[in-house]
Amino acid sequence: MPGDILIYGKDDCPYTVEAKKEFARQKIPYHYYNVKKNREAYAVMLKITGGSQKVPVIVEGGNIRIGFGGT
Repeated sequence: MPGDILIYGKDDCPYTVEAKKEFARQKIPYHYYNVKKNREAYAVMLKITGGSQKVPVIVEGGNIRIGFGGT
């Protein structure tokens, strides 16, 4: 999905919530994967991050960002 923004996170993570709000505020479409409920997405996130479990993980084009805002 070139050009798509992917957010891997948890519903109860304040940084994940803020990342989703910010993309929505800017009207930037994204795909959200709750890694607590989706084991396959969790496995993909671990592969992307090299094993880091810190969320959110934001994949935008070829760029990978771990954390959002104050993290």
